Amino acid sequence: QEVFKSNITWFWLAVGICLTLIVPKGKFFVFVICLLMALLPPTISFFLLLFIASILIIKFGVRSIPEGQSSLVLRLGKYSRTLTPGVHVTIPGIERIHVPLGLMTINDDGEQVPLSSNKGLITMKEFLLDPPPHDMICSDNSIVNVDSLAYLRISSPHRAAFGVENLGDAFIKLVETVLRQEVGKLNADEVIHSRDVIGSKLQQALTIAAEPWGTTVIRVEIQDITFKRELQEALSKAREEELAGRA
Repeated sequence: QEVFKSNITWFWLAVGICLTLIVPKGKFFVFVICLLMALLPPTISFFLLLFIASILIIKFGVRSIPEGQSSLVLRLGKYSRTLTPGVHVTIPGIERIHVPLGLMTINDDGEQVPLSSNKGLITMKEFLLDPPPHDMICSDNSIVNVDSLAYLRISSPHRAAFGVENLGDAFIKLVETVLRQEVGKLNADEVIHSRDVIGSKLQQALTIAAEPWGTTVIRVEIQDITFKRELQEALSKAREEELAGRA
């Protein structure tokens, strides 16, 4: 029995030294705990170990997900499951919460806004994508400036986090490409009267692309269509002459 107790003592001292070299913080606290485990009787050490393990599991293993958010769990680096609102238990040291750095949207200032927190909480609420206005060329070589926005919602956090490198940038490039294609088919006068058609085409393209990216397109709007001042004045004058001719 004395030999067994001696072996247990040396075991905990060795564990304390190893953990002190490994853990980045709390080295003194870890060593003191292991020293107590070595000096206390085996029975008391066993129950103390269970108590410490329970505290660690509660602190690092129990996850509370608020309403309107979700989290992704990785087990040994591989996707395991998605945590929905409520209380969940993860395995400390084996499972961890993934923090998706590429989940971004774009605000009206052209700045990237994260859709997840530094704790891995991903918003499931509707969010706004506001691409910066772009100058585009019509079929008659007129330059038009189109300002659009889209309302989206993450439907599959797994696909949104792992299906695309940067969600916001991907949508911005797609919006610009589709708008250039649609505006390029129309002349300046047709662009003015085809705002709904352009918006509908844009929404169709975004909806198709959004599915593998784990996102749902709620609606797309064309906020404003503007021309250079000279062209704007020419179009206004032509419109006035058309109305005068009808009168």
